Amino acid sequence: MNLVWNRLLNTAKQYLYDKNDAEDVVQNTFLRAFQYINTFQDDQDGFNWLCRIVQREAYDYNEHNPKTIPLDTAYMHPVQEDFTEHVLNKKIVEEYLEPYDERDRQIIHLHFFENCSFREIAAKLKMTKSNVHKRANIVMKEIMKRYKKTVDD
Repeated sequence: MNLVWNRLLNTAKQYLYDKNDAEDVVQNTFLRAFQYINTFQDDQDGFNWLCRIVQREAYDYNEHNPKTIPLDTAYMHPVQEDFTEHVLNKKIVEEYLEPYDERDRQIIHLHFFENCSFREIAAKLKMTKSNVHKRANIVMKEIMKRYKKTVDD
């Protein structure tokens, strides 16, 4: 089953704008396959049947999420727990955000304190998902540099 999953995952990545959504598409593929198992014909190749479902699911996903971006490079922002492990006070985090403009502060606040996805933030702030992702990445890298510098001193 692992081999089939991995091959379907790679197939999904070929069709998706955002490669990070591939696991969701493959999971939906299996749900769809179980839902329509009665349409499967014994003379068909089962793997090809699943691949066609993956392809359709990926197209549907792209159609419903047109503002997604390919993320071929690793996302470099630190995990919330890493950042807040020693900085538990929200007020201190706000101090780190002081030099940034209002939009950057909103992005970080929505993502880390309200656990909004980049897609949700983009909709709320009327930005593209790629801009939200880029700004969050830049701001968090800078904050982490400043944070590590203060911890090391």
